Amino acid sequence: MNMESASEIPRLAEPWFLTFDAKLDFWPCMTPEDLAKASLDKLGKKWK
Repeated sequence: MNMESASEIPRLAEPWFLTFDAKLDFWPCMTPEDLAKASLDKLGKKWK
């Protein structure tokens, strides 16, 4: 399933938790565009 944002996880998962006492595993994946938005260069400089 493709989500626009990780903030969608509760909306999608809670009905399964509450209705079926389900266990769900989420494996988030990033596109190159998502990675570019993460500003890794700034993080690298901060923690260097």
